[in-house]
Amino acid sequence: MKITTVIPTRNRPNHVRKVLATLQAQTRQADEIIIVDSSDEIKYLEVIKESFPDLPLKYISSEASVCIQRNIGIAQATGDWVFLCDDDIELSKDYLEKLELYTTLHPECGAIAGRLLQQEDDKWVDQYPVTGARDLIWRFIFQLSVWGDLQNIKSSFSPANLLLVYIKKFYSRRGNGFTLAGWPIITSWSASFQTTIYSLGADLIRRDWLLQSPYDEVLDPSGIGDNYGVAIGFPQDRGIHVIDSTVAYHHRANENRLDRTLAYYRRVLALHYFIKKSKRFTKVTALFFLWSLTGNTLLYLAKGSKNMIRANLKIIALILTNKNPYWVAFRKNKKVTKPNFI
Repeated sequence: MKITTVIPTRNRPNHVRKVLATLQAQTRQADEIIIVDSSDEIKYLEVIKESFPDLPLKYISSEASVCIQRNIGIAQATGDWVFLCDDDIELSKDYLEKLELYTTLHPECGAIAGRLLQQEDDKWVDQYPVTGARDLIWRFIFQLSVWGDLQNIKSSFSPANLLLVYIKKFYSRRGNGFTLAGWPIITSWSASFQTTIYSLGADLIRRDWLLQSPYDEVLDPSGIGDNYGVAIGFPQDRGIHVIDSTVAYHHRANENRLDRTLAYYRRVLALHYFIKKSKRFTKVTALFFLWSLTGNTLLYLAKGSKNMIRANLKIIALILTNKNPYWVAFRKNKKVTKPNFI
């Protein structure tokens, strides 16, 4: 196996140094590391070369688009496997070694990741559990995303527990795939599991899979929602394997990061765009998706989140009028679209 690491970056020199340090510390190092850079200033690259003289580094300049940058790196890669690595990732020292070992034991595997942890309230987590029975019932009614184990969800109201049993069985039958509205779900979190959608910020993937299902370059420069579009194009359903024997830490760098409302707005539009574009979804999925946005709107109305309400209402209007900016740009063969609800 030959592994090429692809790192897209923009105006994050300190994070590039850190991610190269974590790659240098790997017990199984990558055979090739490609940095695809769209920074305004690239003088820092000379310092990088001096700091990591033993790493097999290659630098490519690009326009500012994470999707375009990743596609460039994948196209230039000489490895038969590509390690997609965000520039704000920190890896366990055995990360690549464990992923490679897994692929040798499971030759059918085409995409593999360790658990991806993000910091929430001073804790590193990879699940965002449902908060209780009401939350789960609400998500089920509106077919919203679930990203955590459901086994411990109970209600003090006995009749509600009968409904919860049905809901849990419903999600169990759906597997780690999609709700009826197309939102991703992961409710089975064993030591090793397979899923359709997972973060691709620290994943080892067959290069031919990525060439078959490239990143969609119509998306915004940050690539919000890009992993969804790539993963649904993989040749295997639930084709991403996830193991808990090694982990990656996503530090979520502040540079170039969109504010919460705009990120949500673009992510939802991207999800609808892929539902509309992909043959694996039907018109029924699109209708359920609209219904799910009604649930989100009501939720933000209860919270008094005016910007999120406005974002949801505009998304609904764009969908109903067939004017999703990503879909419009796709039909016109345009790239790097920047939808804004203000």
